[in-house]
Amino acid sequence: MIKRSKIKALWIGSLRLQKRIGINNNIRRSFCKVNTLGVWFLTIKEESVMLNFQEMKEKISKIIENWQFRRFTLLGKITVIKSLLSSQLVYVLSTFPTPSGYLNEINSLLYKFL
Repeated sequence: MIKRSKIKALWIGSLRLQKRIGINNNIRRSFCKVNTLGVWFLTIKEESVMLNFQEMKEKISKIIENWQFRRFTLLGKITVIKSLLSSQLVYVLSTFPTPSGYLNEINSLLYKFL
């Protein structure tokens, strides 16, 4: 069953600035951004990319802070990277193009963890 109270519509086509576009009255309309499945979609592609990657960078740094002071072997740290950190990146990397310099920032975070 669809909960219409939770549905938000984001018009991204050529008519995105019009006020009335034949959307059902029960559906709320968002003019700037919508979050679905953990990914932000905005009407401006560049802002959408930067918002998603900034959020993923913050999540990765929080995970590293939580696991950094545990006494792991190198194999244990690699397991944390593969299971917890890479899973944060895969979905966003498959959805949006990677901004320049972002992977260097992630690599520097990972080197601090190792």
